[in-house]
Amino acid sequence: MAGFIAILIATILWSTTEVVTRTIVGRITPLQLALIRFLFGGLLLVSFLPVHKRLTEVRITRRHLGHAVWIGLIGVGIANAAFQYSLKYTGASVVATVFGTNPLIVMVVGAVLLGERLTSEKISGVLLGFVGIVVLAFSKESPTFSLFGFGLAMLCGFCFALFTVLIKRYAESQNSFPLTACCVFFGGIYFIPVVWLEADWASLRQALQYWPTLLYLTVGCTCLPYLLYFVGLEKVEATQAASVLFLKPPLATLLAALWLKEPITWNLMAALCFIFTGLYLVIRLHRQRLSHG
Repeated sequence: MAGFIAILIATILWSTTEVVTRTIVGRITPLQLALIRFLFGGLLLVSFLPVHKRLTEVRITRRHLGHAVWIGLIGVGIANAAFQYSLKYTGASVVATVFGTNPLIVMVVGAVLLGERLTSEKISGVLLGFVGIVVLAFSKESPTFSLFGFGLAMLCGFCFALFTVLIKRYAESQNSFPLTACCVFFGGIYFIPVVWLEADWASLRQALQYWPTLLYLTVGCTCLPYLLYFVGLEKVEATQAASVLFLKPPLATLLAALWLKEPITWNLMAALCFIFTGLYLVIRLHRQRLSHG
């Protein structure tokens, strides 16, 4: 239960990311925002490693660092570069809905990398979930929608699903936090040369004007949710952890409607219905099959 509560809190915090980020889109570049979020968020996570070591007697090994270098590139570097630009080219509610298919992607990736069995319920759920995002892809009603932004949101969702499964695979019991902290930190480092090549120093200097928003994105949308999600992942299966993320789309959509005045279109609602039906199949009915032997 503790693992699910930690993941639930992480999901609620992540649900605010798209909405808060959209409030400063265009004021600093997407890559600069990613650099600030993950470099400083990673530093905060790494600073907790000595405390974690005293509590659990788990040390950071060369194995952790080696895996963190390439997993951080996928799950933090590529995923969040795609995320930031997807918010620039499409609406926050659309990005959140696409990310809501993450549990379905985890089912597939988990079957390949963790050997988790794909039942008929899981397969049906995956198909329904992707029907939902196809419906969403052809939505033209939102003025902030674009197929390019939609594609970037899909790339982000796939990379984060892969990140979830890789952390579960390569982190031993009670070792998710050290590996996660190192991944986030290395992911932040990857943005340094990219921002340097971008060379938009005027925009970077203006970032100080938005320090309350950036502080929330760093702590409330990066440090805390990553910590809670992957610590919770130690206690539950990858597919179970990912299932909690189905709460993210409706929460983010509601926030986008309230704060950003984004329209709630019929395409979005239809996509949510397909996705939720798919999640019900892969989570609830699959568990019922297992409980009945």
